[in-house]
Amino acid sequence: MGYAPHRTGRAEAAFTRLNERYIRYCAYCLAISTAIHILYILFGLGPPSRPYRYDEEAIQLVEIPDEIDIPPPPPEVERPELPAIPVEPEVRSDVETPREPLPPTTLDPFVPPAAVPPPVESFVAFDTPPQRVEVVEPVYPEIARELHAQGTVLVQVTVDETGQVIDAVVVESTTIEALEQAALKAARASQFKPAKQRDVPVKARIVIPFRFVLKSR
Repeated sequence: MGYAPHRTGRAEAAFTRLNERYIRYCAYCLAISTAIHILYILFGLGPPSRPYRYDEEAIQLVEIPDEIDIPPPPPEVERPELPAIPVEPEVRSDVETPREPLPPTTLDPFVPPAAVPPPVESFVAFDTPPQRVEVVEPVYPEIARELHAQGTVLVQVTVDETGQVIDAVVVESTTIEALEQAALKAARASQFKPAKQRDVPVKARIVIPFRFVLKSR
């Protein structure tokens, strides 16, 4: 048997008897198992064996007659008449198409083409320029405040003989479009004394500067 610790007296004797019984029991078990295997081999003990069966489908034979009755074909159905497809006329290349004669033209390469005259505006020289009577300050757009936009817009206004602004255009700008539109609106709303030539009111143009500066709050 395996390792046995150091014992004295009765404990050592009991341990010795246990080892002897263990060896004897192992021998008995080995002999019984060997006898069972020999009997099984000699007499075929155990569950009966069954032969293996293949799962096959039964085959049925069908007799085919020598003559097969073929049914007659179905009757033909009359098809509706379709409209005629238009046919494009044949284009013949050997037939000349009559052309109308072109009108006679004259071309002189030494004569320059006629120039388009520029639009004529009734503006005259003035001795006294227009003077602003009612000054309309432009409104600072909120979007320009949010963008912290500043700059100068030069607006050219056309003042008629009565002192009314009849036209206003931006001629120069250093800022955004929102401030340009505010300057145009203020220029159109302004009132002027008309320009004069020898004490006669005349139409004239002047340029008005609009400066946009944000003031600290």
